[in-house]
Amino acid sequence: MKLYYRGVSYQYHPCKVSTTAVDFVGKYRGLNYRLGSAHGLPLVQDKVNLKYRGVSY
Repeated sequence: MKLYYRGVSYQYHPCKVSTTAVDFVGKYRGLNYRLGSAHGLPLVQDKVNLKYRGVSY
């Protein structure tokens, strides 16, 4: 997905996370909701060259 922030374009690649339904139902402010369990999360991020106001860090 191509995004823009203050005139600078960049590519955004979100991580894909699979979830499974859990039989736990919660209640928040009078509304019921079901919780999911995430698994298969990536543990290592790719190295990225970061810049702030033209200075790399």
